[in-house]
Amino acid sequence: GVQFNIVNIILATFIFGQGDDYTIFMTEGLMYEYSTGRKTLHSYKNSVMLSAVIMFIGMGALMVAQHPALRSLAEVAVIGMATVVIMAYSLPPLVFRWLTTTDGVTPREVPLTLCRVGRSLFAITFFLLCVFLFFLPFTVLYRILVPDSEQKRLRYHRMLQKVSRFVIYRIPGARYTLHNDVGETFDTPAVIVCNHQSHLDVMCLLALHPRIVILTNDWVWRNPFYGLIIRMAEFYPTSDGMERNTERLRRLVSRGYSVVVFPEGTRCPGRDIGRFHKGACELANQLRCDILPTYLHGLADVLPKRDFMLREGSFSLEIGRRIPFAELTGQTSREQTRALHRHYVERYRAISRAREDAAYFVPYVLHKYMYKGSGVERTCRRLLQNILKSPDSLTATLSPTACGTDRYRVTDPANGEMSIIYAFTHPDQEVVAVVGDAEALAIATHCSGLPENLSFVSA
Repeated sequence: GVQFNIVNIILATFIFGQGDDYTIFMTEGLMYEYSTGRKTLHSYKNSVMLSAVIMFIGMGALMVAQHPALRSLAEVAVIGMATVVIMAYSLPPLVFRWLTTTDGVTPREVPLTLCRVGRSLFAITFFLLCVFLFFLPFTVLYRILVPDSEQKRLRYHRMLQKVSRFVIYRIPGARYTLHNDVGETFDTPAVIVCNHQSHLDVMCLLALHPRIVILTNDWVWRNPFYGLIIRMAEFYPTSDGMERNTERLRRLVSRGYSVVVFPEGTRCPGRDIGRFHKGACELANQLRCDILPTYLHGLADVLPKRDFMLREGSFSLEIGRRIPFAELTGQTSREQTRALHRHYVERYRAISRAREDAAYFVPYVLHKYMYKGSGVERTCRRLLQNILKSPDSLTATLSPTACGTDRYRVTDPANGEMSIIYAFTHPDQEVVAVVGDAEALAIATHCSGLPENLSFVSA
């Protein structure tokens, strides 16, 4: 075996230090490649290997020494350097690509951070503990011990509403706002239609009123974690068919319950409204109920479909004006669906224009400039803090000038951060952003999820 002495211990400490230096050096290469898109990591790897080879040759020569202490020095150096080189070649790329890509190649729209991971783990842990330690045992005992009655079911729905309201206002890193300018009370049953953006949509809707039930997909209804709760709450799967569900829902409506339908049928991956299916309007016709539009905004950025980690941001639910059943008569369900979709898209566009201001996009853009180097991130934070303090500084700094119909040219002071926010907040304009040099141009263009109406050029 390898003999250890005080000199070997000192040498091992030096080798550990070399490993730290190699890891830092490799991480800098990964950050530069992530920042600019230039494939330079191989040169960083070659530098590490050259340094290690020199160490191997210098210390490995002692392997032929006669004195056992010198041979042990060489053995410790060779084993230690081989280990740190392997670790430097494998661990930093593995961790960095997990943070910044979805599959090792495709960049994440928003990279992972310690804060995002911590918030998401806390939320998932809290959810699972509540379900397994409280909700499931309570549901089983409540179902067995309490005689079936209308009051029993209503109490269960009230508990669901209170829990949903408690949770939705306490999503880590996110702010929730409810807008009910029309003064809706839900006293009269309706078919509630809502866009589908996230797993959190259901809680937002359940928090509105205790007399609300939701039509769900099969995997939700049979979910091993909360399927029993869903069934106890009298939610029904859409796969059971319109005829069977209509009779069930008619009984619920007669008891004063409103029915939530997601006309898109599934969660949409972006901020736009998807195509509506005609099931919501057909159901309203069958139940002879009003249609009540509700508009979820922001959850596509807080917990989007293709991301499993919470993001920092804000989201809201707006309750719209009822569409009376009398206004639905005289049209086919397909015509009603097209009219509802047009109305919904117009209103959602107005909501987006009102709420998607510069401050709304600050957390989103800030995350895009993480892991691009400390200097780049500091500059980004400083500029975005100025926007939060004075929203008018965005336009004042960029000085947009018209260069055609709906085409504007802006001069970005840094690496494109402010131009991205300007393009997001002015979706009807085509924005050409001028950045200072080739390095800034590379950093700006190598961001994932850039707005489609933005292009960068170098000064």
